Amino acid sequence: MVEQILGLAALIARPAEEEKPLLEAICTAAAANLTRRLRDGVKPEDCGDAFPCAAALLAAGGLVFLLGGYLLLSPWLDLSAIPANLAAKEGIT
Repeated sequence: MVEQILGLAALIARPAEEEKPLLEAICTAAAANLTRRLRDGVKPEDCGDAFPCAAALLAAGGLVFLLGGYLLLSPWLDLSAIPANLAAKEGIT
């Protein structure tokens, strides 16, 4: 199941090649963390697509945070919220 989680997380976070091992480790940790939170007798497989989706979102968020998530650029991000000195340092215009 970690491979499925990794595939989903990679689609969300779009890691660089050198970040993929870190993402895989975070995916493994996310799956373990969520598995421990399940009710007694419930397995990840019992959750259908919800479990890998939740683990992938958790892992992708973890990777983005570790890599400086404030720089996650998306269509809805207001770049004016990034201080000018930080934007210049990071090459954001």
